Amino acid sequence: VTSATYDAATGDMVLTIGAHSLTTTNKVYIELESIVFTCSQDGNASEHAYPRNTDPAFDASLAITAADATTITVNVGASPAGQQYTHTFVSALPNAVTFCTSLLRQLRLCTQ
Repeated sequence: VTSATYDAATGDMVLTIGAHSLTTTNKVYIELESIVFTCSQDGNASEHAYPRNTDPAFDASLAITAADATTITVNVGASPAGQQYTHTFVSALPNAVTFCTSLLRQLRLCTQ
């Protein structure tokens, strides 16, 4: 992941992953605390890694809702009303996003 946007109102996250062959028939996983954002709640002063183990996207098979040559969109869950702050991408760990079935994930045989 080289860039990401998060819409706190809808929960949509657009991930720039480079050239790929994924479509809306595929699902992906986002590894625990693998994508880092700042947010406007504290004036972008601190970094926060997502998904946290309390987030709906943690350990979840996420449907791709849109895809183009270098990006995919998944819904990771909206922020609660009154807590919908602007998020700014900072970084991502290598292999933050994996394309995988649940069985392959359990066997740790996922592809990045």
